Amino acid sequence: MAGAASSVAPVLVICLLSLALFLHRCRSCEAVERERTLAMIKPDGLSGNYKEKIKEAILGSGFDIIEEAVVHLDAERASLFYAEHADRSFFNSLVKYMTRVVQFVLWFWKALMPFHAGEI
Repeated sequence: MAGAASSVAPVLVICLLSLALFLHRCRSCEAVERERTLAMIKPDGLSGNYKEKIKEAILGSGFDIIEEAVVHLDAERASLFYAEHADRSFFNSLVKYMTRVVQFVLWFWKALMPFHAGEI
């Protein structure tokens, strides 16, 4: 059981770090209403049955999940999604990894406050 718990942590960390890349700082109340985040639970997160634990962590962080989908990325979509890594040595193996099985995609939102008090 301890081994399962220790293997959940890296999956959650990877998921949450991926989410952080998609967050954009709000600058107005109007922007707060439109703030959205897209997350993908990678193959190891699904095969390890961590989907519910990851969703609980997202909900526990104050986000509301507004849509869920199971998708199977093809090489073209995975390449577009990870285009920022196209010149990196791991790019081809990343695309292959992400296209081998279905992904669980979450779309969620959280009302974010401006970073600086002066922006309120």
